[in-house]
Amino acid sequence: MGRILSSITRMSILEAAPRNNIPVSEESILPEALFTADEIFVCHTSRKVSPVNRFEDRTLEAPGPVTKKVMELMQNILNFSDTRFKHWFFPL
Repeated sequence: MGRILSSITRMSILEAAPRNNIPVSEESILPEALFTADEIFVCHTSRKVSPVNRFEDRTLEAPGPVTKKVMELMQNILNFSDTRFKHWFFPL
């Protein structure tokens, strides 16, 4: 999709979020959509989920309610607290 990397963290969020009643969609958006977004987060392998608190001249609630849910979800998965995703891991 565009210039978005298909990272493990991104794929994990796309798979896990709907199982926690967090809707997801993959679609191209125009940059102007970011100017009206209620909240924005980015994901990265080392930081997992990072809220964006400023976009251009707008200050955003960060983390917002959806971002908080995604952050908590990923933390629970990585702490093995959410056993629905334990098959994603294997012992070393």
